[in-house]
Amino acid sequence: YGLVGSEMCIRDRLGEGEEVPFKNTAIVKTRNGDYAIRASYDGVELGLKKVSKDTAKTYFQLTDYKDKAAFLNMTAHKTFEPDIANLKRTQAVGAKMSF
Repeated sequence: YGLVGSEMCIRDRLGEGEEVPFKNTAIVKTRNGDYAIRASYDGVELGLKKVSKDTAKTYFQLTDYKDKAAFLNMTAHKTFEPDIANLKRTQAVGAKMSF
């Protein structure tokens, strides 16, 4: 599984073992029957984003807590990667501007 450029940049900027974990992450069924993932990252609520029924089914079939956590984290990374890249860019610009 290859990493896209911006995802590698995010990981490169964080020191070893400093990767910011997702918080409040969950896969939920929406009112219209679709599935979505929600998460916050580095204190910023990322909202709900649609995930496939297969992704949700895989998640709900996992029984081991660690497997579920790992799958959720991987899915959150994949789903919210563009949002995180924008967040990091905004924070970097803000950091350069503060004297």
